[in-house]
Amino acid sequence: MDYLNVFLKLVIGVVYAVAVMKISGKSNLAPMSPIDQIQNYILGGIIGGVLYSRSITVLDFVFVMTSWAVISLSVNFLRKKNNWFRKTLDGSTITVIEDGAIVRSGVEKAKINLSDLYLKLRLQGIVDIQSIFHAQLEQNGQLVVITKEESQKFPILLVVDKVIYTENLKQIGKDESYIEEIMNQHKIASLDDIATIEYYEEKVRIIDFC
Repeated sequence: MDYLNVFLKLVIGVVYAVAVMKISGKSNLAPMSPIDQIQNYILGGIIGGVLYSRSITVLDFVFVMTSWAVISLSVNFLRKKNNWFRKTLDGSTITVIEDGAIVRSGVEKAKINLSDLYLKLRLQGIVDIQSIFHAQLEQNGQLVVITKEESQKFPILLVVDKVIYTENLKQIGKDESYIEEIMNQHKIASLDDIATIEYYEEKVRIIDFC
C-alpha cells in the first residue's frame, strides 16, 4: 500500500469538506435537508472509493473534489437565493396531526404509516394524540410536535428566511395572501428585508435584522 498517497488523499478530502462547510455557513456536516444527505453520501462515496485506489492519482482526486465542492456550493447558493429552487430541492413541511386528530392527507403525502407515526411520538414521550395541537414532518424527516399546552406559550412561525410556512398559516386560518397584507401594512418591500414573521397571542410580530 502506498501510505503517502493514501495520506495525501485523506488530507485533501478533509480540507475540501471543511472548506465547503465553512464557505456554505454550516457549523457541521449534519444533514438538515434531503439535499444535505445526498451531498454527504456523495462525499463519502468519493473519499471511500478513491482513497485506496492506486489507479486514481492525487491530481485526479483534487479534480473530483473540486467538482464536488463547486456543485455543492452552487446548490447551497441557489437554495439561499431562490425560494422556488429551495422548495423544489428540500420540499416542504407536512402536517400530520391537527388539534388532536390525524390528518389523513398529510400522512398519505408523507408516506408514513400510523405505527411509525406513533413510534415517533413515543420517542418524544408523547402517548396521547389528543393532547397535540399541531405536529408536522420537517424536510429532514424529523417530527415536530406542539401540544395544546405549549401552543399558548410559543409563537407560530409564518415566515423564516424568506420562506412562507403555508402549513402554519393554515393553523391560524390564513393563506399566503395574509403575508402580503402584513407586508403592505408595515410597508415591507421584500421579505429579504426582515428575518421572520411570527404569530403570537393573536398578534403578528415582525423580527428585524439589526
